[in-house]
Amino acid sequence: MIKNLIFLYLISFLITSSFLTIKIEKLKNEIEQSFRYLSDSIYRYQINTINSKVIYGTKEIENILYLTKVKNDETVKDISENFSNFILDSRRNEIVSGNIWTVANIYPKYMFVEPYRKAYERIHEHTDTDNERSYFDYLVGLENIEVNLEKSNLSIYETMKVYGPYTESDTNEELITIYYPLYVNRKIQSILLLDIKYGFFDEFIINFNKRNFSVIKKRR
Repeated sequence: MIKNLIFLYLISFLITSSFLTIKIEKLKNEIEQSFRYLSDSIYRYQINTINSKVIYGTKEIENILYLTKVKNDETVKDISENFSNFILDSRRNEIVSGNIWTVANIYPKYMFVEPYRKAYERIHEHTDTDNERSYFDYLVGLENIEVNLEKSNLSIYETMKVYGPYTESDTNEELITIYYPLYVNRKIQSILLLDIKYGFFDEFIINFNKRNFSVIKKRR
């Protein structure tokens, strides 16, 4: 699970050290542990959202963006409270801390997103209403996300996808996007998306060096 995370990928070729190799190993372990905690948070969040109440989509829900036209009898999982709690929990995680840019939970017909930015309304550009193809379907195809794990030996977290670094056009923020497909009975239900500022890694290394009196830095 952890070996697929971007941080081991970064460490494998971006870090040099003017100190002992043991410090590098300690840094790897701390990064891995922090992401185990984040993975645990995602798992708890997934369990909670499975049991979320279902309401009619025409009702007002905070931070929701509909990806297709809402019908009067359309039902929506109201994950608002669980979604907010997950964001707070994630921001307490040392590896990402204050570097979370956006969190979104994307379902086939709607998505929850925090913070809500006007630019996200352009997501509809990836929606084909005639064929009922939404932004969710767009991401599944673009990132080659597994929709059914019944015939796969992959664990849920081995299906994680990482994109970036890239520069967000509206804000010029350099980001990395991590997609966590969320499954129920090994069939995809939604996609949890985390946009993280690319500088998070520098910040983590700086704090590590202060705690361990080391001089570890990324190659430029």
